[in-house]
Amino acid sequence: MNMNTITAEPKAYELCLLDPAKLRFSYSPQGHVRLEIEGSRCYLSVDVHRAFPVDERRAYLSIRNALDEERPEIGMVEDASALDIESHLVVEQELYRRYFVPQIQRITYLKEEFGVLNFEAETDRGPREFSVRSPQENLREISENRMLIIDIDGCRYEIPDLSRLDKKSAAILRDYMDY
Repeated sequence: MNMNTITAEPKAYELCLLDPAKLRFSYSPQGHVRLEIEGSRCYLSVDVHRAFPVDERRAYLSIRNALDEERPEIGMVEDASALDIESHLVVEQELYRRYFVPQIQRITYLKEEFGVLNFEAETDRGPREFSVRSPQENLREISENRMLIIDIDGCRYEIPDLSRLDKKSAAILRDYMDY
């Protein structure tokens, strides 16, 4: 695999490392993240994603053109802490927004209506009410005791350890696990 610092449009097979000194991230008036690459290009709307492993919060960030479905990846930022302060703050805010996943501590209400599961839950971020369509797809067991729940708005909730839920919450959830 060829690794270059971007100076022009990358070829499909190249991994392009973006030079943090030449990058300026900002918000557009519409609230989109903009990227200007000094002496090269300006992207009106970009998405910031963590590459694997996702535990590395500031290393190897994939920068993708949100307006180009055919070739969305612009390149990778090896270390976000090397960005200027303003750009670093924009990137951190976007990562926080994208990877915000409240942890469910207790389920207080769960009822099915017209094929949609309606939840009321206590999370580490306070009480939440949300709805889940297609439970067989959106109630995902990540491991034996860990679950990810994706609501109709695409928001994610995690139950880090099913065995640590109180008995009532576990009983409520168990009724819908094999929905």
